[in-house]
Amino acid sequence: MDEATSLFLEALGPLEDLSLTCFCGNVSFNAILDRHGRSIRKPRLKPAREYDMTTTHFVPSHGRIEEVAQGCPNLARVELLVPRTQGDKQEVALYRALEVGGTVWLGPKANVVTEDIRDALINASIDSYLAISIFRIIAADNPNLERLKLKVYEAGDFGSGYFKGCMMDIMQWIGRSRVCTRSREKVVAEELGKSKRLWIGEYLESNMENDEYEKAWRSRWPDKTGNWKADWSSFPLPESSN
Repeated sequence: MDEATSLFLEALGPLEDLSLTCFCGNVSFNAILDRHGRSIRKPRLKPAREYDMTTTHFVPSHGRIEEVAQGCPNLARVELLVPRTQGDKQEVALYRALEVGGTVWLGPKANVVTEDIRDALINASIDSYLAISIFRIIAADNPNLERLKLKVYEAGDFGSGYFKGCMMDIMQWIGRSRVCTRSREKVVAEELGKSKRLWIGEYLESNMENDEYEKAWRSRWPDKTGNWKADWSSFPLPESSN
């Protein structure tokens, strides 16, 4: 499918606006840069929640994102997947390479299996402080950037692995998609889909009866208030990154 998509893209005239849902890989990514890089303004490489994918979604590396920044001089907005790696330097470098607004889909580094539950919790958790930090990094060299949408792509779906429904509910409780807006120097992060999250929250207690999930949660967020649903926060980015 990747090669077929690339042939189709190469046959088209230079595009300014392009949206690909799930059918993108390295070959078609190269075709976008080679054929449409000089003209493209709004490339959108979107994951597909509605499909039962058996292959891993295309996740651009830091080098590939830099290719977009360098090879697409007219870039105005972008939508793509960015792998979360517990807020380390590699993850921060990806944000720095973006520099434009649009939609960033956030998820874990690779396929998630049961043994990686704790890491998946860390990568899925997006509180307002982390969202604002990500915005500030992306906007550091772009004073005109006023709006950025951060969407969390549920941990199990980001790669080709998956979690059972109860674990996905826990992920959705902490994986809060947000839209960040800036007015002068003030940045606010408004939660998206809050009503659905609150509805999911009504059924979370039974999910944590699973000893494996509870152990992973407590190893990351020890009990502080007696309300485990409130006892969580995102891993902060390195101090030097902001």
